[in-house]
Amino acid sequence: MVIMDLFKKDERIQDLERRLTACDAKHDGHHEYRRVTDSKIDGMHQTLKEICDILREFKDAVPTIKRTKDNYTTIDTLLRWGAGVVILAGVVSFLKGVI
Repeated sequence: MVIMDLFKKDERIQDLERRLTACDAKHDGHHEYRRVTDSKIDGMHQTLKEICDILREFKDAVPTIKRTKDNYTTIDTLLRWGAGVVILAGVVSFLKGVI
């Protein structure tokens, strides 16, 4: 009976050692996974900082962009009016020539 108890304890110790080895392997895999994901997150963090810097610069430039857009809108309007005046003048001079 004592020999059987020792044999069972020996089997239990071997089972615990196998579980410990498997657990250590899982921990090592987890640590490696964390290292990889942390490095990826650091890269994304740097990219987000750069995007934020670009957006801040864009925000500072918005008034200039708006003024430029408004100036081009004004120029486009004047050109359309000018084209209309030229067409009207052409029609008037054509009609003067016909009449």
